[in-house]
Amino acid sequence: MRKLVPPALIFLAFGVYFALQTCPTFYFWDSAELTAAVLKDGVPHPPGFPLLLLLAKIWTALVPLEKAFGLNLFSGFFAAVGLAVWYLVIVKVLRYLFVRNDRLSFELLSTICIIIMGISYSFSLQATRFEVYSLNFFMIAALVYLTQSIVESDKKPIALYLLFSVVAGLSMGVHLLTIVLVIPGLLLYLYLNKKADPLNLILILALAFMIAAPLYLTLIFLARNQPLLNWGDPSNAGRFYAYLFAKEFKVDTSSFNLPHLFENISFVLKLLARQFGVPGVFLAAIGLVIIYFKKIALGIGLSIIIILNVFSSVFAGDFFYENLDLHGYHIISLGVVALSAATALVSSYNFVRKKASRKNDARTDLTALAIAIIISAFIFAVPVMDNFLSGDLSDVDGRRYAESVLADAPADAAVFTSYYNTYFCLMAYKAAYDLNNNQTIQCIYNWDHRWGREQAAALFDRNIPIDTDRQSFYREILNRLMRNRPVYIEYDNSSRPIAKYLIPRGSGYLFVPQDTLSVGPEFINEDISFHLKEASKSGQIEWIKTWTLWFNNRGEYFERRDEKPAAESYFAARDKIAAGAYLK
Repeated sequence: MRKLVPPALIFLAFGVYFALQTCPTFYFWDSAELTAAVLKDGVPHPPGFPLLLLLAKIWTALVPLEKAFGLNLFSGFFAAVGLAVWYLVIVKVLRYLFVRNDRLSFELLSTICIIIMGISYSFSLQATRFEVYSLNFFMIAALVYLTQSIVESDKKPIALYLLFSVVAGLSMGVHLLTIVLVIPGLLLYLYLNKKADPLNLILILALAFMIAAPLYLTLIFLARNQPLLNWGDPSNAGRFYAYLFAKEFKVDTSSFNLPHLFENISFVLKLLARQFGVPGVFLAAIGLVIIYFKKIALGIGLSIIIILNVFSSVFAGDFFYENLDLHGYHIISLGVVALSAATALVSSYNFVRKKASRKNDARTDLTALAIAIIISAFIFAVPVMDNFLSGDLSDVDGRRYAESVLADAPADAAVFTSYYNTYFCLMAYKAAYDLNNNQTIQCIYNWDHRWGREQAAALFDRNIPIDTDRQSFYREILNRLMRNRPVYIEYDNSSRPIAKYLIPRGSGYLFVPQDTLSVGPEFINEDISFHLKEASKSGQIEWIKTWTLWFNNRGEYFERRDEKPAAESYFAARDKIAAGAYLK
């Protein structure tokens, strides 16, 4: 019972820490998309995260809170549980590595490394918004704990093997790629310790995939109900296959050239350095070397995990620190760094204790422990100060953004977004707050795919030809819709060719046939400043780029109509963005 006190305290402390920083409504991008998927039984982007959808659905039924906020707390809960389990992993590994089982030093030094990991920007941002990565890390922590338990067992425990397969299979229903890339390191660790032969490994994997398969099949049943959000429409075998293996996402061969690989590795190293500090990463490297000397099989297993985890983000087109998904991918590497750093700190404690004149003396042990704690404080002071409360999203309001967009569109309008963030936020808004009006929301970039054009045709006019390209479909659907209902279009380059026919309104363009020719001047207002400041706060670089294009186009609109004051106000706003005036 005594052993459970530290992880329980870690869970409680970080549960409160994350809750105080939690986004009060839905957050942007994939977080908004997943919110809409959970609340309206939808299908998010591949590979679908079926276990996340299921657990989050149960969570919303049990937790009596506003739905979007409650889902954000779901992430905080599993992030806190994941840290508690990872603490148990670190302590368990330290006991495995070192002959002298010094409980106090193991617990204190492990706790320090868990604290550094928990307050890091990379980890905190997965805990204060609804996302897949905190649950994913919890599942990985459980898998590592089970693996270490199997290694330490005297025999080949059938029950632990079965449990490993079950957890591995369930984990594949959370974030498939990172889980699949963690499992090889764990299985190799078991093999090198002679805890599993090749046949055992095949059976473990086979059972895991058998458990994962039914989870993914649930996506077919969700898609067949044609929900509000139905990415890829995996309602039949062919589409399910294409959806599961992300056939619509093309892999650029440039991802595998050396410059891109080096860029990926460099980015991950810099990311880890900003969480643990350069001295902290160096300390972790020393710890990994120590692990190799003490238990080479463990060192190899951890190395495979971190190498494959670094590789997991190689398909990203660009590497920039504000990309929160990249942080989510690499919290696995963050966990390995925390474990390795704790190993190095315990080694420093043992070194000081052995060099002391008194042996096995309680005062000497406390002195050595104090020195190890001082070393950790010196190494981690800067990243702690930089990252403390860095995941605070308590003032970010996705609902306000969605409301501001929809406020500019008539109640019965067909709303076409070009920005996926806008689309996901509008979907989340309709799902979380039961918005029942006649506004129909579509993202025009879904029309790059046949399933997207089919969905739009089913909503608007089944006679629209769908065997065409996106721009032709866009033109056809506009020509049909504008005869009988307002159309509200978010600006992007796809709508630029028709911008001269549309009235700028709010964050987009409105086409209502009867008033197209009657337009008066307008000027930059505080709402626009709010959008840009929010974009800056949350690091939405693409959002800022979109606003720059939109300001330029809106200025050109008024310039064509000889409304010079209005045109100049938008060009000035465009120039202010370029000068960084809206950035914090």
